[in-house]
Amino acid sequence: MSKNTWIVVVCAIIVILCIYYWVVNFSPNIETPEDKILEEIELLSNKVDSIKRANDSIKVIIDTTEVEIEHVYEKYIQVREHIITQSVDSDCVFFSNYLSNDSKRFIDTIDFIPAETY
Repeated sequence: MSKNTWIVVVCAIIVILCIYYWVVNFSPNIETPEDKILEEIELLSNKVDSIKRANDSIKVIIDTTEVEIEHVYEKYIQVREHIITQSVDSDCVFFSNYLSNDSKRFIDTIDFIPAETY
């Protein structure tokens, strides 16, 4: 083969590679309606998954809150039963101690101004 033949073959190969590169990288992307619908379905599926994850985390929070509410309610029942069943004498002792310990708080809230004498 002559030198000119090699040049023509190499140039032809380069032209074919350039055309292939152009077609692969710069050809317009033709989307069919089915492709758009499938893409929308994919996006909606992702949103549904994220909503399910959020729903699961909310259910966990609700469950733990219900357990805490039950615990507080049981504690309330115990305290209420203790208050109801204790004697009147112990009530009197409790309130007298409460008033004597917090008497300063009650005295500070009263704006007592003695009457002036004429």
